[in-house]
Amino acid sequence: MPETSINHREFYRLRYPIMDRPKLELNGQQFEVTEIAERSLQFARVVNLIFQIGQEISGTVTFHDGQTVNIVGKLGRIRRNEGVIVELEGVDLARMFKEQFYLNAKFPRVKMNT
Repeated sequence: MPETSINHREFYRLRYPIMDRPKLELNGQQFEVTEIAERSLQFARVVNLIFQIGQEISGTVTFHDGQTVNIVGKLGRIRRNEGVIVELEGVDLARMFKEQFYLNAKFPRVKMNT
């Protein structure tokens, strides 16, 4: 009998549709946030990224309502033109719920969370 694979993610995460993504600013460069969790953040368009894997980075995320959040973490990996910041600090669970409510209201037929 084949073994079943179950994904046990430690933290709740939200995926953003391409037409409504928060903006991430790192050292004057702006990126689109594609996925966010309490302890990680994934962002797109990293062609000219000036950071190295494992390097501590800090920046600012601007959400749909104009609120900005300062973040700090480490560049965990780059894959397929997307970077992932791990050990993220700055995004709390309240902000995650606020984002989920907004996305579910604006895009009721799109699955945003995993």
